[in-house]
This record gives sequence, C-alpha cells and structure tokens, in this order.
Amino acid sequence: MLGSRSTRVMIVITVNFAINIVVLIFGLNLALQEGVKPLEAFPPELKDWDPNSKEQVLDLVHPSLWPLIYGRFRVLNDRVIEIDNALASCGPGVVLRAPGSEQTTHIIREGGFCEDEVVVLSNKFQWLPCDVDLDPETSKAKIASYINNLHPQGHTHLYPIIEKFIEKSLPAWDIIYDWEDTFSVQRLTTTETEYDECPCPVLCDIEDGHGCTPGRRPIGEGEEPRYDVDSWEEMLADGEEDDCEPDYYELGAEKAEDYKTNPERRNLDDAWFASTHSAKLPDADPSAKDHMRIQSSDVKANGFFNSSSQIQVIVKLANIHLTPEKPVYNGGSWHTEGLLNEHIVNTALYYYDSENITDCTLNFRTCADKED
Repeated sequence: MLGSRSTRVMIVITVNFAINIVVLIFGLNLALQEGVKPLEAFPPELKDWDPNSKEQVLDLVHPSLWPLIYGRFRVLNDRVIEIDNALASCGPGVVLRAPGSEQTTHIIREGGFCEDEVVVLSNKFQWLPCDVDLDPETSKAKIASYINNLHPQGHTHLYPIIEKFIEKSLPAWDIIYDWEDTFSVQRLTTTETEYDECPCPVLCDIEDGHGCTPGRRPIGEGEEPRYDVDSWEEMLADGEEDDCEPDYYELGAEKAEDYKTNPERRNLDDAWFASTHSAKLPDADPSAKDHMRIQSSDVKANGFFNSSSQIQVIVKLANIHLTPEKPVYNGGSWHTEGLLNEHIVNTALYYYDSENITDCTLNFRTCADKED
C-alpha cells in the first residue's frame, strides 16, 4: 500500500495495474445514484441493452451508440467546441476521411508458421472522448467538452459529479502512465529464442522453407489429409520427370492454410508442438530480486502526467439487471477496450450501487503458464 492518508494506491506487480483505494464522500456516491435516474427512466422501447447480454446489461452512456463515423461525420478544425456551444456547432465542418486499409491491419506470425491479419485500427469509426482540463497545482479536473451520449443541456447535473470521479482516478492513472519508463524492471533478459534439439528431425527436416512448425504433427487415424494427396503425388511425379526439385513451398502453404482455417486441428497441432519442441527459457536475473521500484513518494497528489494541462476521457455508464427470471449474471467476455483509434492507456471502474446480490468480484488477466 503506497501513498498518503488521502491518496492510497495498491500496486499489483504481476498484472501491471494499480488499484486506487479512495474514501469517497458519501454524498458524492448518492449524487451519482440520483443523477443517473433520468437515464434509467427511459421507456422500454428506448432502452439500449448491450448486445448479447440477454437484456441484463443496460447501457446508459456508451460511446458505441453514436461514435465518430469516418467519411460521414464532420470536424471543425478552426475552433474548440465546449459544452455550452456543443449543440450550436452541429452541421458545419470538414468530412473526416477514413484511414487507408494499409494502416488498419498488422501481420503477426503464429510460431513462424503462418501469417494472420489482426485489425488494429478501424477505418469505419472510433469512440469519441471528452476533453478534461487539469490544474497541475490543485489536481482539479474540469470537463471541457461534451461527453458523448450525455446531453450537454439535459444532463448537465452529471458533469460535475463525473469530474469528481475522474479526480479520484488520477493518482493511479498517473502511475500506470509512467510505469514503463520509471517503475518497470526487466527481470528476464534474452536476445533470441532458442529451442532444444529437434526430437523429430524426420518430420521437421523437409525442405519446404518452414522448419519446425506445429503443422509437422503426424495426423491421427481418421483425420482428413492436410492437402490433396493425389495432387501432391502428381506434383512429385512431375518433378522427377522434369529432373527438378518439387515445389515444397506449395505444400507448406497448403499446410499453413489448413492450420489457420481448421481450429480443431490447430489445437492438436499446437499441443503436439508444445510437448515436443520446448523452448530454452532464461532464468530470472538474481540482481532483480528487488523489483519493486515504486515508493510512497511516487504517488502524486497533483502534477499528473508530467503536469499536463489536459487529458481525454471516454465515459461509460451501465447497469446490470437481475430478475427472478434471470437471477445470475456470468460476466462479460475478456477483451481489451478499443483499438489504436482510441489510444486508451488507462481504465478506471467504479461500482456505485448494488442491492440484494451475492458478493461479486472483478477479475484481471495477464499472460501466464497455464500449467501454473
């Protein structure tokens, strides 16, 4: 536990997150409960239930309802839109173009065997944040622009309440923001990936340009072939007839495609490869045993983010509804919020009300050896 009496932060090293333990004024919590009641009072036909939640998660304020849409929405490059003039500024502006397709995907390799495209940047839409002005000396936060989907006139009473919760999040946000540059410790050091000597060279030494890969697993009884056997034998025969090397790369490409499109076989391949081709793992640096660099004095009370005067925040409000017909909520899916469009570096969660439910928990994930 770090920090002063008024600012306490608990750091969990293993998953790189900080828990901001704050003593909230009871009236502030009640103010939020009262403030969201108009959002909860919409008629049934206008309620926005979160997709795939079976009408258990009611979105009150959500950035996906009216996000920025590239090629359709307009932006004003010559002025700053504040809360008071947000509605008057609707209409004019320049249509924001979409990022090119070459900017939206990132190629990753699975074990050096095949290439997958992962979308890292949307060329369709992005969530809209609100600007939040920070006073570097007093640590006060002031929302300076419209919160997406929270009406700047009809729901103005919620803006100062949300500001207070942003203020309470700043100490922990600041730590995580600065973690990589200031507080992280490299406990494992290696310059390359090494494997033990291949235990199955007969399978892996085929000269098709791929080497040791999950696709080398011999298929089991009853499994479909990885490629068209007749076609491949014909290709080998043609190579012998022409006195040239067959196109081993073509076979490798067929195996790679099978690995990508057949999830059941992919799981079998991965399990076989993990059990037969173990990596040489480096030992932890003994000099890094004191891997806790952060001290109580590092928890700031002001001057957050190198004394920045403004940050951007995406606001969400949601309720979970349990009924006698639906008495259990199993939680949402594991995911990371947003894409590169949103540049999300920190998240703060606050559960402002609960009644007549069993104890609930919030779980975090990190990379780990599943056997441990």
